[in-house]
Amino acid sequence: MSRSVCIALVFLTGCTAPGIDKTTYPFPPEDGSSSSSSGSSSTGGGEAASESSTLMTSTSTSTTSGSEAGSDGSTESTGSTGEGSSSTTGPVGECGDGILDADEECDDANADPDDGCAACFRDRWVFATSMVLQPDLIGGLTGADNLCGQLANQAGLGANWKGYRAWLSDSTTSAGERVFPGMGRYRRVDGEVIAENFEQFLSGTLSASFDVDEFGQPALGGAWTGTLPDGTAAPGVTHCDDWTIDDLAAIQGHYGHSGVLDGRWTYEPDPQFNPTSCIEQLRLYCFEGA
Repeated sequence: MSRSVCIALVFLTGCTAPGIDKTTYPFPPEDGSSSSSSGSSSTGGGEAASESSTLMTSTSTSTTSGSEAGSDGSTESTGSTGEGSSSTTGPVGECGDGILDADEECDDANADPDDGCAACFRDRWVFATSMVLQPDLIGGLTGADNLCGQLANQAGLGANWKGYRAWLSDSTTSAGERVFPGMGRYRRVDGEVIAENFEQFLSGTLSASFDVDEFGQPALGGAWTGTLPDGTAAPGVTHCDDWTIDDLAAIQGHYGHSGVLDGRWTYEPDPQFNPTSCIEQLRLYCFEGA
């Protein structure tokens, strides 16, 4: 009597998816301008029967397609994904598709950069205040922020006027830490882009000067800042007692020039002029927030 043996081997391989107007203080001139999938194991085998013995051989293979070996040695697709494999969940949103994704501030489904939404980040308003103030009328950082918000509200500059912050440092806090670091552009009321993003303010060069107020009117002159070009507080002074005093003898207030494009917009580097007396009347710079 003859003995027959049937051995089924199934090999399946995985794949990888692919001046103000100058005061009496002698300010210097402003002349600046794959994902992959991992295989899972499945078994398949063939069976041969004889009168005296049975031999079964099985071979494990890695699969991502969910195939199974049939009893006759052939393969059969189950239509399911093998254990340990990965699958996609759908297309990821894109800027310009009109759908607001988690990493976007706006998405108006157009390529117009001047409609308030550019590259899916919204523009923010900045201005030099129409008012000039002695430090005692500023009332510290809180008073400065409130003034910026009130002026923005009066000028109709956005519903989030309470989020405005003054570019102003004191003895404990730097302006660069206080102002919201927007990824989008910062614009004057007349439409000119001052900076492409917040980081440009810290670069030492602006795209346009700060000499326009909340109503779009010229605002040349000095602005209280107490702040170096890198956004940190100017050292060595009390910032006019944190912007609360008017004292001719107190030479403690650092300022910048609204009409320049270089780092002097926030900090005049000449120690002959800066810091200046706490009796001076200067503007503030205001930034829209989040």
